[in-house]
Amino acid sequence: MTGATATHASDSRAAAALAGGVGAGLVLSKTSLTRVASGRISQHPEDVFARRFGRMRQAVWSAGQGHAEKFSGWYGCRAWFVTLTYRPGVEWAAEHVRDAVQRCRMWLKRQCGQKLRYVWVAELQKRGAVHYHLIVYLPKRLSMPKWDKQGWWPHGMTNTQVSRTGVGYLMKYVSKFSPFHTFPRGMRLYGIGGLNEQARAIRTQAAEDAQAKQAQQGSKDF
Repeated sequence: MTGATATHASDSRAAAALAGGVGAGLVLSKTSLTRVASGRISQHPEDVFARRFGRMRQAVWSAGQGHAEKFSGWYGCRAWFVTLTYRPGVEWAAEHVRDAVQRCRMWLKRQCGQKLRYVWVAELQKRGAVHYHLIVYLPKRLSMPKWDKQGWWPHGMTNTQVSRTGVGYLMKYVSKFSPFHTFPRGMRLYGIGGLNEQARAIRTQAAEDAQAKQAQQGSKDF
């Protein structure tokens, strides 16, 4: 095999690996694929996926800050860490996490009339199974029930415990994404709910600042 042929084959394998990571939309490492100097923000798959990862990380972190007492206005609350797992043989579906969150939302409304405040991220384990990790904020007088025992998550096992670090606990799962993760098509990687108007405005501004920074950095790469 000549040097040119070997290089082409290496680039083809790298492109295939990137295509496998489209579902997750995340690429953290560099490859030898050639960028095209177009004078615009790079649309190279590696850079597009890296920007998506940056937006996800920024969104999850800023949402956690928005749920803090000084922005949310909800004092006397406790953060709960919830894990949702699938039992073997159960196929993932997009509506599963949405329906589970809605059931928790209705339960909280019956308990105290408050809206549900939460952040969640998805995780893909080595065996290919999807997990969900959530931070949910409840008044201190309430304890988070087991979602499977309540019938909110009939697809497998759940775990609940008080979270001492809040959304910081979710960030370690965000950092686990790799370019070789292939999530089911159409799967959302994170969800946020219950932010008040001030917190949403702060999150929006933070996202715009991050995008502007990425655009500026992207133009320097050419």
